[in-house]
Amino acid sequence: MKIASLFFFLILSCHLIGQDAQTIYFRDLYGMEKFDEIIKNKNKKGEALSAKSMYYIGMAYFMKGNDDMALKYLDAALAKGSVDHDMFYYKGMTLFYKGRYIESLPFFDSAIVRLPKEPDFYTGKGEVYYTIEKFDSAIYYFKKGLSFPNCKTRFILLLAESYQKTNRNKEAKESYKKGISLLAPSDENYSISLYNYGLVQLLDGDSNTFITFEKYCKLFPNDYSAMAKLIQSYYLAGKYEDAKPIRAQLYEAHKRKKLPSTMEEMFCFDQFIWNGHRVMVFERFDEPKKDLIVKHQFFILKDDGEMDYQVRSESSIAVRMTPGHKYVLCLVRDGSYSTSWKYIFNDDYKYNELKAAVITILDNDLASQNNSSPNQK
Repeated sequence: MKIASLFFFLILSCHLIGQDAQTIYFRDLYGMEKFDEIIKNKNKKGEALSAKSMYYIGMAYFMKGNDDMALKYLDAALAKGSVDHDMFYYKGMTLFYKGRYIESLPFFDSAIVRLPKEPDFYTGKGEVYYTIEKFDSAIYYFKKGLSFPNCKTRFILLLAESYQKTNRNKEAKESYKKGISLLAPSDENYSISLYNYGLVQLLDGDSNTFITFEKYCKLFPNDYSAMAKLIQSYYLAGKYEDAKPIRAQLYEAHKRKKLPSTMEEMFCFDQFIWNGHRVMVFERFDEPKKDLIVKHQFFILKDDGEMDYQVRSESSIAVRMTPGHKYVLCLVRDGSYSTSWKYIFNDDYKYNELKAAVITILDNDLASQNNSSPNQK
């Protein structure tokens, strides 16, 4: 009886040693990024696969972008056991990449339970919530992951973007600033952080926004969208003269057809808040040879960011008949036009005067609407 038991133990030990050697073999190949070798040898000599061996095969498929086969082997590894935190984490990530977001969440939780101080597990769950636009939950898990010293810097950027999407601009700016301080200028995330930091400053009405976009445009001189933001930041600070050479660069780029498609016809050079609504101010490049020319457009936005109506400067034959006159302001709403002949400008206009005239038209239009509305008790 004892001899039979000893024989069985020796057979079992040899089997376990074989499995350990097999797992080590796959582990070493994985460490050398020889993923094709792992896949090629996954059924070598008909050997039974241990849970960890199946895990490495699944990871080889994961790294090759074959999510279906990765899931097959990760599921088999989890079913066979013994399991570890990485098996749960990478199954969660595979489900995430396949777009099965809600289904992936419990696997991040299982990984966290087994290794609660690993930042990737928290930020992985944060990315799921970020993707499904549950930004408050994303913020919680990004912050949790970033509380550990070895968390990847890119999650500072995702945290900042989550703050930005929930209009928590103060926290967004702090996160972007932290990311900028930690990233090298050669890092793609650096340029994204710097640009987005400037955007949040601009939305907040920070008069020092131009410092950020000056820095950005110096590093990325061919980013014409950023040039337009630099002009906006100069206007925000009242530095109209500083904006002139940047505006000239945009006109030259337009002439050479270098501008992105979103700027082929016009560019935004100012934005401000009027009566609780954001107003975006655009200038058209060309002056086509037509009877009517539209040069400036002040778009009044709805709360959802869509355009509601506009005030624009128009140049018509009737306006140009008077020497020194070129543009008249016109309120355009729901297909109706209301021309304000009181406000006429030429190419030497002062922007402060143009803006003040537009605001007066908007104020008068608002008052007119209020007066025409039925009295409410």
